Amino acid sequence: MNWVFGYGRLTTSPDLPTRSAIPCRVRGIRRSWSLRAYYKTVLGASATSIAFKNSLNFNTCNYFEPHFRSAETNNYSDVDRSVYDETESEMSCNGVIFPVQEHHLDQFDERESSYLRFKIPIHFITLLQPNCDGVTLEKEHTIWVYVVPENGEIYPDEEYPLIQSYIDVVLSGCLQISERFVLEFVISTWCKSPISDLEIDKLISNLISKAGTDTSDSLSLFYNFPWLNDRSHPRYVRSEKLPEKIQILLDKLVGLVLLNPTEE
Repeated sequence: MNWVFGYGRLTTSPDLPTRSAIPCRVRGIRRSWSLRAYYKTVLGASATSIAFKNSLNFNTCNYFEPHFRSAETNNYSDVDRSVYDETESEMSCNGVIFPVQEHHLDQFDERESSYLRFKIPIHFITLLQPNCDGVTLEKEHTIWVYVVPENGEIYPDEEYPLIQSYIDVVLSGCLQISERFVLEFVISTWCKSPISDLEIDKLISNLISKAGTDTSDSLSLFYNFPWLNDRSHPRYVRSEKLPEKIQILLDKLVGLVLLNPTEE
């Protein structure tokens, strides 16, 4: 059985079988704002990608197996990499895994054409809702993740800012799981340094306890990227109009951690 790990836009999607999506964490990878894209043909924006432990260059990653597309045949083929590195890593990324039929993988590859598909070792995955619908991960299951090749640390700037229409899509998917899941996404993605699950739990508890008070002392932990509130004129092509009460809740949760975006 094939599964895909969604850590950004794929946390929610019209194509996502949400009834089968299982919240999880994958260790050994770090999510960041490191994909540059054009939305509505001319407007630049930044989206999420992931980096591997110890390196931002997937060619030196030695425990995730890539699935490369052949330039000659336009087909994918597995590439044998050295075995899974047992070195412990505190770095992790929350998201969801969901089953994908073999014949649908090509459709995902086409849709995620800016990315390469990698296998994730099952040892790296922790289900946050174990035995959800009776599902367990078996060694014969294949877990895939889409990674931007040679992504490096390409941070958002004025030309490629964060855009609220993209963030709303991602965070609304996280909110379907829990408010804490939203906060974990925000903290782990904006944090300047890799942060462990225990540190995230402690920080979330601290932020919630200080809700409504001055939390500026924690802002130094996070990047303050250029960020546009484009809800009135969305740049993101797959944007969705969220109910006002959901917008307010997401803004409240994000506001626990970060400064508010600027109006476009």
